[in-house]
Amino acid sequence: MIRRQALFIFCLLPINTLFANMRAPIRIERVTMQLSSGKADLTVLGEKLFFDCPEAFVGKHDYTKFAARYCNAKVQYRIHSPRSTTVLLQFIYSGAKKIRWIYQNKEFVSEAQNFTPKRRDSCTYCPDELKASQKAQHEIHFGEGESVLEIEYQQLLSYLEYNLGYFSTSKWNQSFTYELWPIAEWQWKDSPQVELTFSVKARDGFLGIGYKEDKFSCQLIEPGNKITELPLKISDTVSGKRTAHTAIGLKRTTLQLTCTYAAK
Repeated sequence: MIRRQALFIFCLLPINTLFANMRAPIRIERVTMQLSSGKADLTVLGEKLFFDCPEAFVGKHDYTKFAARYCNAKVQYRIHSPRSTTVLLQFIYSGAKKIRWIYQNKEFVSEAQNFTPKRRDSCTYCPDELKASQKAQHEIHFGEGESVLEIEYQQLLSYLEYNLGYFSTSKWNQSFTYELWPIAEWQWKDSPQVELTFSVKARDGFLGIGYKEDKFSCQLIEPGNKITELPLKISDTVSGKRTAHTAIGLKRTTLQLTCTYAAK
């Protein structure tokens, strides 16, 4: 009997030690992207969002890789101005320091500044490059009539680790978030829509044959944490990418778009 008790205690100790040392899941949250301005006599006719993202992350956490993975992002606003006017625009995001503004075939490059407060609550043990957000601003002189303003930049991804355990491989959701509501300060015409194109690099299949499938989803979040799942039209893999499309009707309320993808 004594031998059996000793063996039982020996087996339990390593398991208790494992659970005592288990860390919390890693969660890295980026600031939501948003464009805002002061009061301006401008009418929004439509908006297009393009996000071209790296392949779904798999494997053990790697802060160096997290800090280097970007979605190439492009935002286009179709705008009407009743007269010539100059507006100071401010764009907040998490990503590379340089941001390109394109208007009337003219290109301007802004050097963004660190935006405070930093998101230190999102990953307290992460390196500093995973905490800072950016703020870029530029004056645009809008001519009379209809025109298109384009903003191009590199957007870092948020990461949420799940399926964490000593006897399983971690899995990752990666996502980006965009605030649709700031342009509600401007005038609208005919309930403008936002067209979203969201592409992800496909992962090679077994032995390099074909491609692995990933999970895609996009949601709208309204006041009161009302969440609406957006229908996505997902294409087959073309040129090594899978692309999702959807359209969103703007509302005069806080409206946040979040898109997530992960390896199956």
